[in-house]
Amino acid sequence: YMLGATITVDKTLTIEGDSSTSTIVDGGGAVRLFDATDRTVAFRAMTLQNGATDGSGGAVTGADVTIEGTIVRGNHAGGAGGAVHATAWITARSSLFTDNTADTSGGATLLDYCWKPGRIIVTGLTLEVAWAQGWAAKPVLENLLAASTSAPGCQKED
Repeated sequence: YMLGATITVDKTLTIEGDSSTSTIVDGGGAVRLFDATDRTVAFRAMTLQNGATDGSGGAVTGADVTIEGTIVRGNHAGGAGGAVHATAWITARSSLFTDNTADTSGGATLLDYCWKPGRIIVTGLTLEVAWAQGWAAKPVLENLLAASTSAPGCQKED
């Protein structure tokens, strides 16, 4: 599915494809794929690719984002979270994040929870070539292959 515009999600939603090889959502390097700001959204069995935004979350932005059995590749954010930007939770299971970039922080994902509760749950995830400007980060992850991953930290605002 080649998108000409961002899909706005205005309620809690699970989007399920047939498989990561047959269900492909593609932004053509021109648009963010899904805007679920302040919403809970889940993606299963699909590929999310070539999303782009000047803001945060090249493929997806939301409050609580779940990615399962999904390939997330080639997305870019001018802000943070090259592929996924969330404000409460990010859950990633049995998925591949590759070639996602961000200009400020969170090459593949950014959980924007500075000074707020939030968490990332990762199981059986492969993370490749996630790049962002700034400080290097060493995440503690279980059953994860992570390569070329860096991101700056949070700055407390007064």
